[in-house]
Amino acid sequence: MPNNGRILLVDDEPEVRQVLFRMLQMSKQDYEIESAEDGLRALEKFNSQIFDLVIVDLKMPRMDGQTLIKKIREIDDRCALVVLTGHGDLDTAYELLEQFQISDFLTKPLISPGQLLFSVKGALNNRNLLLELDARIQELEVLKNMAIDAKANFLSSMSHEFRTPMHSIMGFN
Repeated sequence: MPNNGRILLVDDEPEVRQVLFRMLQMSKQDYEIESAEDGLRALEKFNSQIFDLVIVDLKMPRMDGQTLIKKIREIDDRCALVVLTGHGDLDTAYELLEQFQISDFLTKPLISPGQLLFSVKGALNNRNLLLELDARIQELEVLKNMAIDAKANFLSSMSHEFRTPMHSIMGFN
């Protein structure tokens, strides 16, 4: 069965990481899942591997989630991000949604399997759409450059084709 996405879970609470890990495993979606206990460890993993989605807690020791998100965006602007937050951090989560193109946020401690899977699937689908869009844009750039070259060749050819008879006509006059 093909891999449906590489996911990095980042939370300083081992219980939260374990519960999310099990929920994702039980979904039978064949996700490749890794975890990290803080932002620094997550950044190390992110720099050494490719992840499609990072689920990140905002409040962690050593490097908080907001700093990690900024660093991830500097490295990969198409990686899907889902924020884990407590109710007290909702304002920060809303700011991050807009500023760093966060796919979704989940409020702790009560995350249902349905909520998690909905967020994960939506985030991965959005990422795939963005990657498809990037590929189409590159294809269009190639076609645009080909059209510009064809236009230049046509104009050069037509200019030559008009110039030769015009010189003859001018010579007869």
